[in-house]
Amino acid sequence: MVHVIVDWNCFQKGGIYRYFAEILPRIANHPDVELHILGNASGVLAPPTASQTQHLERVTPSASWFPDGKLKRFLSAIRQDIDKYYWRKQIQTTPGSVYHPTHYQASSFPKLPQVLTIHDMIPELYPQFSVGGVFDELRRDKKRVLPSASRIVTNSLTTKLDLCTFYDVDPEKVDVTPLGVAYGFFSTQVEKTEWQLLQEKHRIGDEPFFLYVGGRLQYKNFGAWLGAYATSPLREKIRVLVAGAPFDSQEKQLLQSLKISERITLIESPSQEELRVLFQKAHTFVYPSLYEGFGLPILEAMSGGTPVLTSDRGAMPEVGGNAALYFNPLDRDSMHAGMEAAFDDEKRARCRALGPVRAQQFTWDATAGLTIEAYRKAVA
Repeated sequence: MVHVIVDWNCFQKGGIYRYFAEILPRIANHPDVELHILGNASGVLAPPTASQTQHLERVTPSASWFPDGKLKRFLSAIRQDIDKYYWRKQIQTTPGSVYHPTHYQASSFPKLPQVLTIHDMIPELYPQFSVGGVFDELRRDKKRVLPSASRIVTNSLTTKLDLCTFYDVDPEKVDVTPLGVAYGFFSTQVEKTEWQLLQEKHRIGDEPFFLYVGGRLQYKNFGAWLGAYATSPLREKIRVLVAGAPFDSQEKQLLQSLKISERITLIESPSQEELRVLFQKAHTFVYPSLYEGFGLPILEAMSGGTPVLTSDRGAMPEVGGNAALYFNPLDRDSMHAGMEAAFDDEKRARCRALGPVRAQQFTWDATAGLTIEAYRKAVA
């Protein structure tokens, strides 16, 4: 029996939340695992799915309302120390116990072996794209906890190689645990009424569209790809649908300067059900990032048989394999060629045939199983 202690310290949204929300219920249901979750992770295992799961909330009140500054950081440190003391009193650790934080925080159980998840190396490889010093903070926290990790798991071989190179980590202590996809959900055929309702809600016409999904930070390369789209003759044949946050003032100015505002439709904060429809109804899903630690939307689009056009950098080729179309994200001519390839009937047929097969190779059950193997190595 492996006793796994997970210190919940990630946001209740975003990719990291999604990762733990998918693997923890599966880990909890494994017959050889006893799981303890520390902190405010309500919803991740609700309702409880395994009798051998213990969920301990924090005993100190939240300080989120307190003004930012040195005093807040001081009070937060005291809160964390009290919580950790309480948790250590409540949990009886054994030689088979392992600690797995959801972020790069100091361990609540410093004497236990620790498994650390590294999702990507974007802060290290693209520090110039930091917003408000966030990347500086992530690099500092990551560098502080790496030496204490008994095992490290990464979502891709790309991240593993970059991690080992940048921080001089021993490759033997790093396990690759690729992410999974809810294939059955994203592959479920869209009904005609579903599409019609979404069209009416967001005023989407019948014109074919490139689909872009997710964040638009600088490393995502969204602006550069829009520049390529704006200078391609294909702009007259296909629109762009963007699913995500509202455009900020700089993005609106970019659309106006490129003279493509009328060719762009924004779908604000779509639900998972709406995303399934958009993925399947898109002419092509476009993913132009300079770097990703994995690239889960590639699999979500492939599940429904939609051709994927993505960057040839980072982990994208590792995820897409021979079932996607690629371009150099730093070269406009290459992006133009990629868009043209997305209109080639033979290439589109290949993507439609191979995409679903490729997507089915990535499952959350496999992710959880490989993570449990990392736990076993850590306590061996």
